[in-house]
Amino acid sequence: MPSDEELIAAYAPEDRSVPMIRLNMVSSLDGAATLEGRAGGLGGPADQAMMNRLRMLADVILVGAGTVRVEGYQGDLIDDKAVHWRLEHGLPPHPQFVVITRKGGGPPLSELVAKFREQRAQVLCEGGPHIFGQLAAVDAIDDLCLTIGPLLAGPEGMRITAGAPHPPRRMTFVHAIPIEGLLFLRYKRPASSVTHKQ
Repeated sequence: MPSDEELIAAYAPEDRSVPMIRLNMVSSLDGAATLEGRAGGLGGPADQAMMNRLRMLADVILVGAGTVRVEGYQGDLIDDKAVHWRLEHGLPPHPQFVVITRKGGGPPLSELVAKFREQRAQVLCEGGPHIFGQLAAVDAIDDLCLTIGPLLAGPEGMRITAGAPHPPRRMTFVHAIPIEGLLFLRYKRPASSVTHKQ
């Protein structure tokens, strides 16, 4: 099993001055995005530890209001060790937390994406599936981290993406890391298809 330092290095941005929108999702072996209505049941402690690392590396955590409600977000999003790491690396103690809703009341997702690009922010999006679909539709996903949980959830429930159809987006494989029965996959946008300003 890779060490914590090796896992951090495997996901750390190559250049923090280059903006990145990273999506982190979890799925069952048969493609379900939830188990009994929640994504949390598909992962486990290793998945939670990986999420802590990804949050630690981010400037912004972007999440839909429905996901916040269903998954029970509360308290600090990273642990004390992650806060210490951020301070040691010249980052604020906690990433900014941005919640968006499909009911309106805030800036459209496309405006947020433009703002994050302008700020050269490292954004971690934790879903849900409708935000995934919207980001894919505007070709805004630079990095996809997908955890595959070792279970068959059955035919009910949704996939990790939802919403209106959009053109297929090809991604480039980065790595596959097995930990405690889970498989941590990472894909990134092909270099030839980078469309945002550096």
